[in-house]
Amino acid sequence: MLTIHHTALHAVSALSDITIMSKQALLKILAVHEDLDAASVAHELGCTRAAAGMLVLRLTRHGLIQRAFDPDDRVFFYSVTSKGRARLAYWAQIEPKQR
Repeated sequence: MLTIHHTALHAVSALSDITIMSKQALLKILAVHEDLDAASVAHELGCTRAAAGMLVLRLTRHGLIQRAFDPDDRVFFYSVTSKGRARLAYWAQIEPKQR
């Protein structure tokens, strides 16, 4: 029973690390390539549009990215907010310490 519990905790921890890395990757991509649409975000991340959409939704809810609708193209474009840029700066400061 203890082994299963430990394994489950390890899996949750690994998933959390992947999520943090995905958040960092998306913020870095949007910091370089302002105003990407969902298909471009998925392409840059190397994942499905559904997976990219879930990540975009999560970061939008946390105020790290924003979306703007282009009525001519009928598509949303995403960009990093000032809060997202602050988070990138924070991660850049702690990243060298973790190595």
